[in-house]
Amino acid sequence: MSSSKFVTHIRSAELVIDTEFELQIGVYGPDFWNGIAAGQYEQDTFDFLDSRALNGSRVLVDVGSATGCMVLYAASLGMQAIGTEPQNLVFESLRRNVELNPSVGGRIQIHHALVGIHSSDGSKTDKLFSSGAHGPLKKEIVPTQISLKNLIEPFEVDDNVSIKIDIEGAEYYLLSEKETLQVLKSKEATVFLSFHPGFNRNLGSNPSFAKLTVWRIATLIETIFFVLRIQKFASFSNLRSERKLSLFTVIALLVKDQKDFVITF
Repeated sequence: MSSSKFVTHIRSAELVIDTEFELQIGVYGPDFWNGIAAGQYEQDTFDFLDSRALNGSRVLVDVGSATGCMVLYAASLGMQAIGTEPQNLVFESLRRNVELNPSVGGRIQIHHALVGIHSSDGSKTDKLFSSGAHGPLKKEIVPTQISLKNLIEPFEVDDNVSIKIDIEGAEYYLLSEKETLQVLKSKEATVFLSFHPGFNRNLGSNPSFAKLTVWRIATLIETIFFVLRIQKFASFSNLRSERKLSLFTVIALLVKDQKDFVITF
């Protein structure tokens, strides 16, 4: 076996990963994939995919695919997986990892693009790469954007579309438009959303008490309006329970650093 090919497992799925290239570009590598295999990383997201596959979801749209663990696993469950990654070298790693797994690669489609509100070429990306994001290569990105609406519009309600959004603060912008939320509602999509409160607002290092207080208040207000906007179209719940969560409960959980929610449109 070539040294660039690393065999690992995500639960019952055996996968081949080009960890050598990942190390070359400064992301992930064998320790990360060994951690996934040992159940140390992203277990709630994998649980979400397991649950969605069992409930008949045929499609995963993965907003922020990195080097591919979610699209590879979803495809191993028999789902059609749509992956997106804007960072040039990270996308190349994603492409390599998909090609190394032909048994599932036929069910995976990847886009070298940012997912935004509108599809375009050469668009500004400042709102989609927030100041708090810490992607290692975030400045080396393709300028193309593809809208979330365009990604999910080809699918039917019967496809039971699942969406994973983990984009380090840009979720506030991505889900800010009424039309996007209406399309998600029309498709009856289910979203696994990771919150990153305040990442879209640069706090800086060693902030003063006054600056920190203003930042916290602004972040709280923004998050309240964000949740209220989504709740006009969908309900929030925990991964382990289908009980609908109120605005107060969502905010309280965020304060306790529980940042992953299931949103059912």
